[in-house]
Amino acid sequence: MDQASPEAMDMSNMASPVAEATDEADAEVAGQPAEGAEADEIVAAANNLIACVNGGDYEGAVALMTEDFLQEEFDVTNPYDAVAGLEADSFSFGDATVENPMTYEDGSVSADVSYMASQYQLAGETWYLVQDGEYWKIDSSDVYTPEFDGDSAVVGINLTESTDAAGKKTYAIEPNAPSVAQSEVLLFHGINAGTEDHEIVVLKLPEGADPAGLLDGSIAESDVTFVGQIQLSPGEQGDMVLEGLEPGVYTLACFFPGPDGTPHIANGMVTQFEVTSAS
Repeated sequence: MDQASPEAMDMSNMASPVAEATDEADAEVAGQPAEGAEADEIVAAANNLIACVNGGDYEGAVALMTEDFLQEEFDVTNPYDAVAGLEADSFSFGDATVENPMTYEDGSVSADVSYMASQYQLAGETWYLVQDGEYWKIDSSDVYTPEFDGDSAVVGINLTESTDAAGKKTYAIEPNAPSVAQSEVLLFHGINAGTEDHEIVVLKLPEGADPAGLLDGSIAESDVTFVGQIQLSPGEQGDMVLEGLEPGVYTLACFFPGPDGTPHIANGMVTQFEVTSAS
């Protein structure tokens, strides 16, 4: 449900918990596989949230989110503001699958949810749920790389920052190759080497269009195809899994704002990448 980029709704940024990498922390979050009726209840709870979003019942969907989740995801605690944010996005959980229900000592539960976040992007998230009365509500989530079928190719994407002598900060989004041959699955492996949050947004623009048109309005939003998106904190790495991406030129950009409020794309964080026909 990311609100930073056009036409993108990203459940992967849902209040992802940050824990110290210690054995004690790992032990605290270790869960146990759920079984029987308990497992069925967890899967049903995740499917209930999915059904609300896919059916356009955004009030029902927001009612299944905790205040902590709303604050992290939408930066609001008023549920009606969150509903308005959802209504502004065109999103559904395509071909959603709920698996691996788990229980935890604190009474919370989780399930792994994989779904098509766009025509091309296969997303995977672990949803953590807490019980509120008779309902289970989503409280946070973690991203994982979902399993996929078919031959794959991997392209590394470095996200970097630099500051010149005058103190002006510039940004770069740098694939480790300018192109890749078409494959059944393409993985963009992002590495945030900077000190700010970044995203990789993949878009298909009209043929020959200059990406600068994304900023000056010369490219109509209706002419832009959203392909996929991941968000990365400083020092974080992550994968964007794209299935069936056709040959063509794609634009990679970060729309997050810098300290002065200017989107990173306006200060160099944009490039183009080509998927070539398989030989």
